[in-house]
Amino acid sequence: MNLSAPRLFFLLLANTVICLSAYSQSRPGYFNYTAANGLSDDVVTSLHQDQQGFLWVGTANGLCRFDGTQFYRFPQGSQGSSSIMGDLILDFEEDGDFIWVGHRYGLTKINKYNLHCENFITPDTGTVYVYTRAIKDIYKDSKGTLWLAGWGSLMKFDQGKNAIVRIADSLLEPGLRKAGILKIIPENDQRILLITSGGSYGFNHQTNRFDTAINPSIPIQLLKGQHIRLNPYWNSFRSDITVNCEAADMTIGLSRGEKSPGFRKVKSIYVDDSLHVFLNQENNQAQKWTPANAVAETVPPFNAGYAFGGLSAWATNEGLFITDLKEEYISKLNLTELLQKGKGSVNDINDVTDFGSGQWLIAGGEGLYLLDKKNFSIRTFSTWKDSLIRKVFVMPDKTIWLSTETWLYAFDPVTETIRKREYINSYVVDFLLREQVLLIALRRNGLMTIDFRTHAIKKITDSDSNRLVADNRITSAKPFGKNGDLLLTYNNSGNYSVVNLEKGTYKHYRLDKKSSVFNEPFVILTSYASGKKCWMGFYLGGLLMYDSTNGQWRNFTTADGLSSNSVYEVFPDLHHRLWLVTTGGIDIFDIASSSIYHLPVKLNSGSQVGGVISSNGKLLVYNKEQILEIDMDFNPLKGKRSIVFSQLLTDSGQADLKDARLNLAYNKNYFSVVFSLLSYGIGAPVEYGYRMKENADWIYIGGETKLNFSNLAPGHYHLQIRATNEYGQWVYYSDKLDVIIRYPFWRTGWFYLLLVFLAAGALYLLYRYRLRQYKKITRLKEKISRDLHDDIGASLSSIHIYGDLAGNSWETQPEKSREMIGKIAQQARELIGRMSDVVWSLQSPGTEKNNFGSRLRNFSQEMLAVKGIHVEFDIDDGLAASIHNPNTRKNLLLIAKEAMNNIAKYSQATHAVVRFYRQKRTAYLEITDNGIGIGDLSLKNGNGLNNMQERCRQLNGECKITAGPEGGTAILCSLPIAIISHIG
Repeated sequence: MNLSAPRLFFLLLANTVICLSAYSQSRPGYFNYTAANGLSDDVVTSLHQDQQGFLWVGTANGLCRFDGTQFYRFPQGSQGSSSIMGDLILDFEEDGDFIWVGHRYGLTKINKYNLHCENFITPDTGTVYVYTRAIKDIYKDSKGTLWLAGWGSLMKFDQGKNAIVRIADSLLEPGLRKAGILKIIPENDQRILLITSGGSYGFNHQTNRFDTAINPSIPIQLLKGQHIRLNPYWNSFRSDITVNCEAADMTIGLSRGEKSPGFRKVKSIYVDDSLHVFLNQENNQAQKWTPANAVAETVPPFNAGYAFGGLSAWATNEGLFITDLKEEYISKLNLTELLQKGKGSVNDINDVTDFGSGQWLIAGGEGLYLLDKKNFSIRTFSTWKDSLIRKVFVMPDKTIWLSTETWLYAFDPVTETIRKREYINSYVVDFLLREQVLLIALRRNGLMTIDFRTHAIKKITDSDSNRLVADNRITSAKPFGKNGDLLLTYNNSGNYSVVNLEKGTYKHYRLDKKSSVFNEPFVILTSYASGKKCWMGFYLGGLLMYDSTNGQWRNFTTADGLSSNSVYEVFPDLHHRLWLVTTGGIDIFDIASSSIYHLPVKLNSGSQVGGVISSNGKLLVYNKEQILEIDMDFNPLKGKRSIVFSQLLTDSGQADLKDARLNLAYNKNYFSVVFSLLSYGIGAPVEYGYRMKENADWIYIGGETKLNFSNLAPGHYHLQIRATNEYGQWVYYSDKLDVIIRYPFWRTGWFYLLLVFLAAGALYLLYRYRLRQYKKITRLKEKISRDLHDDIGASLSSIHIYGDLAGNSWETQPEKSREMIGKIAQQARELIGRMSDVVWSLQSPGTEKNNFGSRLRNFSQEMLAVKGIHVEFDIDDGLAASIHNPNTRKNLLLIAKEAMNNIAKYSQATHAVVRFYRQKRTAYLEITDNGIGIGDLSLKNGNGLNNMQERCRQLNGECKITAGPEGGTAILCSLPIAIISHIG
């Protein structure tokens, strides 16, 4: 079907009006959270978002912390480190690691990382009114002092006393003593303004002095994001309010007169980041007022308001409302049907640029159009009807330069005449205006410059001394730095150039996989450079950043949070951010933190997209379906979504999340982690995954936000969570939580080292013991050898002498010879006895024949029985069997033999007793007889008795010789029991 120009114009106009009207009537959705979702109470009284992104919600019946998924409810009561004493929560103040909470009974200090609470009761006011202890507002001055608004009193928190102290009543203004302070507003570093139900007062907190009462109608300056509750939750006082706005300065005027201009019966007020004023009025209605155009609209009533990151939170009597206000920063125009022609085919929008005065130039697949947003009209340029327009550019004099597939034109939109045309056998990818020169980057034929003074056209290609890269397939031309350089990118294997046309310098570079982390095809679509850093957008390759200060590259892809790996445009703003136009959506890249935020719009990934900065500083983004106008002053990164760990629970309760580290014993290796994506319910359902080590596979858990771990093997883990965005892409990642499960002590390195030392010590001690034993045995052998040498040598010498004497006197003196032979026999018997004693002492005492008692009995038969002396034995066989030391056995035996020999020779006894026994740690050898006894002279001079005493001393013992109980002799040798069993 062929459409005439008027009909086509009417169709486009109607569609534009419908689309723009539909957009103007759209409203952001509200998300309502109540007690059914986990709130302490449906009546929400106060709000605060901390630096980590958690939303603290005060209600009429307790405190909650919201992580975007679930509410943590603080227990109520004065006992326990996790309990908050107050129920009605009125205000918050953040101070480093802590949140201060004002409530019905005073103040509570909460550690943000382990949720431990410390409660402070407001000093008694002397009244019984239930709210006289309430802390209604908290203000922290530049020195960190907390000032507290109370009932008829100004207070502060004394860090030294760790308590709330009241400003002396003598310092209070009379009117202030009767009024409750509703709000503390800082005026400067020294002075604060106290808003009360009876007026406003100034207080100098440097001098601790009040000013005189201030006229309540004097304006008070408001700041962005500031909330003023003009009355407490329970107060019936209402104020009228006048709001004035000049540029960024917002002031309110308070008054109590019914004739005061402005909004009537206002209960509370706050200003969001866009300087919209939200007013809650007595009739349970709330207004959003835009001072710039004096437009007011109805919004849900609130007790308190809070703006953060493009969101607005409302504390109401019906729960918590959160609304996404980001759409107010984005104007959408759907062009799916505006450019419909012929048989219904849709032609791509190839380019959009700002024409000024609220008008856009649109280069379409079959023409050039001028869209006027103010009166919803579309102008079709008949000159370009059915023409494929690739690129448009508006000069300061409103001349339009445009490119078709092979030609370049200068076009006058007023007269619709073509002023100049040039055959370029290509199309334009970028226009750049540099003083009096228009620089044109061609898709296939290099660069072209047009001098406005001389109208001279100059082409720069690879044929010009190979100044450009060989095939000239330029994809973008962008300013580089402040020296007039251009950054040219090409569509062939990662080539790019830095060109200065004025200086005639051409520097060419090439990306390669050895010098960068880049792994995708080298199709560069766009670029941007600032200072020492350069960013390039690639087809299928994401965003590549090069830092010339250290020569390092970094690649950002969908794995890092990009909406798509095809980045068509990169634009900077005034807040050190890059706006990335991708086929999957629009991303904001924060240069300082390398964090990425997604705008809540989705582009058609099946078509080319583009963008341009308009004359009013806004970003125009387009594809074949729509045009978006985005206010680049919008800062969604203030409230950017991120995955946070909400709670870390062990058997000891709440663990501290500040250091993101958990250290557990091997037998207490169970814990739970609660986490969430700080989205506050905005967007599609979120899915999560986690892994315990960096190179491990991700484990998917759906929408679960709590992980329970038990029986983890000892080791070091790095727990990390990731989540999807509204398009199902895994773009959000948490910080790593270090989890250490300690090994049992018997599996630790120090224990293994101790075992090595113990083993080495045991081997050394064994070696020393064996060495000592060897030395002892050697010494014993040497001693026995000496004893044998002395005994046997002396005896053999005597026998030899007696033998010679017997031989010499055999013929002449036969009697003397027989005497000598008798002595030889006696010496031989004694020698045999001594040899037998030595051999016996060396043998084991365990056998019967080697027993000490047996040995004494045998000797008594040979020595005493022949004399008719009866001997009685009382021997402890166990004690006797424990004598292992040969020297001890021999000395004990010789002592006993010497005593029995003396009995046989000198005692004239008929009865003797031999006892060997122990008492405690002492062994005793006792030998007694009933003979004639022994005299003192003999005791002193007898060699045998002296020998017994000497042998006893060698055994560390003592030998006593006394008269016996029956008149005979008693010999008692006492020895340490240790010497008996000692084998050394």
